[in-house]
Amino acid sequence: MWLGAAWPDQPGTVSLTSSTACDLRPALIWSTRPRAVLSMIRLSMSRYPVAVGLAVLAAAGVGHAATDSPGDAALFAPYIGHWACEGHFASSNKPIASTVSFTRALAGKGIIKTQDDVPTLGNYHSVETWAFDAKAGQWVAGIVDSSGGMRTFHSPGQVGGKLAWTLVDGQPAQQFVYSPVSSGEFQLDWLIERPGKGLVVGDTLTCTHLAGVS
Repeated sequence: MWLGAAWPDQPGTVSLTSSTACDLRPALIWSTRPRAVLSMIRLSMSRYPVAVGLAVLAAAGVGHAATDSPGDAALFAPYIGHWACEGHFASSNKPIASTVSFTRALAGKGIIKTQDDVPTLGNYHSVETWAFDAKAGQWVAGIVDSSGGMRTFHSPGQVGGKLAWTLVDGQPAQQFVYSPVSSGEFQLDWLIERPGKGLVVGDTLTCTHLAGVS
């Protein structure tokens, strides 16, 4: 997975102030100096990953409306649980492997996803918060990763059985595409824009459900 830090082209707000060392509360303006709070983000990611993911959603404009919206995360129910994923980079065929988990959040109206590469095959680690933006009528994912990258993706939900997340206001263009869960498996493709080629597969993973893992 690509690890670049994707800072917004336009300033937004993010919940990053604290009354203690790494407490996250809605107050700090993430405006003209986002990199000034990067060190706090990196430290907080390891201690309060869910809060940081919610902060990214705040920066994208998803506030209280997300928890009060009619958006129902039940459509993501087949993905709930823990998964062992294996795949490869498309350009080099180099193998990659990750553990992925999905849990319900926001009183059933959101999802928290974590992804951690198997150490011998990669170093990508991320936390994602999925929530419904009632005003925009679409799903929003805030993704923070271990390199300090922060990205926001939008999705209309499942279309044709697939769930596609598209990067908001970032370059190069990116997508994450989830196939439907079938027989305890799903496929996750990461697509990235290449000059003259449009969106192409950067890496692909096949994920198998781990029954009985808590």
